[in-house]
Amino acid sequence: MPTYTLMIPEDILSEEQKAVLAREITRLHSEATGAPRGFAQVFFHELPRGDHFVGGVAAQHGQIFVRGEIRAGRSREVKRRLIVSIQQETSRISELPQANVWVYLHELPSSQMAELGRILPEPGEEAAWIAALPPEEQARLHHT
Repeated sequence: MPTYTLMIPEDILSEEQKAVLAREITRLHSEATGAPRGFAQVFFHELPRGDHFVGGVAAQHGQIFVRGEIRAGRSREVKRRLIVSIQQETSRISELPQANVWVYLHELPSSQMAELGRILPEPGEEAAWIAALPPEEQARLHHT
């Protein structure tokens, strides 16, 4: 469901920082949207020096780019709160200035996403969607 990809310079975050950041992004998404925590996934993509450019020039400062793909249907205020909280927590955990953390949210209609063999539910309809899953798939979502 929600998928967050963090593009980071090589060796800027420890394994522990990545784990903490993944838990925090999961928590923030769940609290902001009401979606179960088991829906969220977080990826880290480390960029070698020379693989990140801003304005056509190789980036010189440690910068984290967070791209979140979420289901459409949340209010502007929910999305704004989510962006700000992800930016703040990423800055705190990475020990980088907030100016170095860029967050973009992209919305996808539920009808254009499938997981666990089914088209995803509309926001707010997660409980019924989960209840219709086989028990083993329900357990995968509740492991967190």
